[in-house]
Amino acid sequence: MIIPYSEIETYVGFKIIRRLLPWIAVTLCNPKNPSISVSPLGLIDSGSDVTMVDREIGTYLDYKIESGRRDIISGVGGGKTDGYFHEAGFIIYDPRRKEKPIKYLDDVFFAKEPFPKTNPQQTAIFGTLGFFKHTIVTFSFPEHIEVCAK
Repeated sequence: MIIPYSEIETYVGFKIIRRLLPWIAVTLCNPKNPSISVSPLGLIDSGSDVTMVDREIGTYLDYKIESGRRDIISGVGGGKTDGYFHEAGFIIYDPRRKEKPIKYLDDVFFAKEPFPKTNPQQTAIFGTLGFFKHTIVTFSFPEHIEVCAK
């Protein structure tokens, strides 16, 4: 499926900066209560080992966050994020509605603390575990991202 790059506005000082980034919406649900779902906007990040989602989304999906498998993940520059792994249902919809959705179950890491407010639009990072493990992704900047099921 073909997904366009997202135009994102950020503010530096008093200037608005617009950038094209590989942010997509992926629908998540709790397999124990699939009637509730949410589609966080997140960065497709080939350098991330895990899919990390804002804690608020996990709470909305009726996860008992602290009951998951606790871990601390490291990022660029040695930054560390504390959180919990849970199994989640993932659905990637074709924005043009021409192809079947890609559906699978995998682990998601819910951050213990809320995501930084510097990028309020972003509520997820889609990494190897939870995204690339199930998809083939081709980046064709700035036109589009192609996502196919493995």
